[in-house]
Amino acid sequence: MGTSGRVVVVGSVNVDVVVSASTLPEPGETVPGSSIEILPGGKGLNQAVAASRAGASAVLVGCVGSGDWAEEVVSFLQGTSVDRSWLKDVDGPTGTAVVTVDTEGANTIVVVPGANAMLTGEHTVAAVEDVGAGGVVVAQLEVPHDAVAAAFAAARRVGARSVLNPSPVGEGAAALVEAADVVVVNEAEARALDIRPRPGQAVVITLGERGAELHSGGEVHAVDARRARPVDTTGAGDCFLGVMAAGVAAGRSLADSTRAASVAASLQVERPGAASAMPFEDEIAAALGAGE
Repeated sequence: MGTSGRVVVVGSVNVDVVVSASTLPEPGETVPGSSIEILPGGKGLNQAVAASRAGASAVLVGCVGSGDWAEEVVSFLQGTSVDRSWLKDVDGPTGTAVVTVDTEGANTIVVVPGANAMLTGEHTVAAVEDVGAGGVVVAQLEVPHDAVAAAFAAARRVGARSVLNPSPVGEGAAALVEAADVVVVNEAEARALDIRPRPGQAVVITLGERGAELHSGGEVHAVDARRARPVDTTGAGDCFLGVMAAGVAAGRSLADSTRAASVAASLQVERPGAASAMPFEDEIAAALGAGE
């Protein structure tokens, strides 16, 4: 599953504070927790790790703050094959996500942007123009929208394909959806943005345990899901996107890349954590070959 192109991920770098509990609390409710962990995360970091482990040459473009938590994130990345040349150190706190996970693997997440809010269009353009030619540029919306817009404009100039996960959905997301070559959304995001593929654009809707739908060229292709035994669903969407981008960068069809991404996400949810739980290329290939 190796790739001749690069996956340039423009996105967030966070520390995940993960709390395990028997149930997720309702508003105003207090529930007992069973454990707490500090783990690397953020949509950008997760997607870059997923793409790298799936065989891509992945470059992470983002900002990391100062302090002990920043050191933990950088230490984790040093143990991966992700290119950190465009990861910028800035003054201030590293982005943080507070994640609560129940015994069924469901979660709630609150994200504080921190250093991610300091990512600029100037930095993303320089990165894409330097390493993005012929590859895939991936972005989400946990960083400033103007930085994403600038990265996608640069991707068009250098002949890279752009892939957007418009999450979290907010003001300005629709304009970025129009600018992307491929859009990856879950069902809630598809409804909120009233996603309708423009000519030449593909849309992938992830359906959780039901797989995914690929909307391309006026046709809808169903992608079946591998049966999984979820432990923690945190980062599943990021796993999907990173592995799909790796496939596209390697020259495989979007349909085949989506199938591999669906299988990869099903493997990822069977392990705790987000970035640390991303499956490797041989695991994905084995699951695909077994038809699980």
